Amino acid sequence: MSTIMNTGPSSYSSPPPPKKESSFIVNLILIFFGLTALLKGIFDLLIWMKILTIPEWMQSLYEYTASRSAGNIFHVLGIEEIVNTMLGFWALITGLSLFRHNRSSWGMALVILSTQAGISLYRVINWFSVPDSFDIMFWPNWIVMVSGLLALLGFFWLLLTRKSYS
Repeated sequence: MSTIMNTGPSSYSSPPPPKKESSFIVNLILIFFGLTALLKGIFDLLIWMKILTIPEWMQSLYEYTASRSAGNIFHVLGIEEIVNTMLGFWALITGLSLFRHNRSSWGMALVILSTQAGISLYRVINWFSVPDSFDIMFWPNWIVMVSGLLALLGFFWLLLTRKSYS
């Protein structure tokens, strides 16, 4: 008698591993933050180069910038705006690469979100230390508060879901 060997798939094979899913909302937050920070940085640079003029509805945003010394890009833009532009670039890259569920992108996202939360926290602390500097009707103040809150929530969400990125 000959033994017939079954070389086909076994009924004892394990199911395929579940497909990893990235956090779609955190990815979109990073992409949105990246795009807005990059666009603002580009507009700041074009305004400094006098290629664009400031629209009427954005005058309040640039009043402080216009009061600084003209000519020096670091006085016009400020280090915070330059850092935000660089963060925006990396946030855009990180948000797009998190869709591939890359562990290094997870680490970059933690750095970007914690830095953005820190920048927002710094501004809020300044508002509390000098209450007259905070104007509730000045719309960029709301952007600072919302972006800081979203960055903090995204940071903790990534920490809670870290096992899915390993």
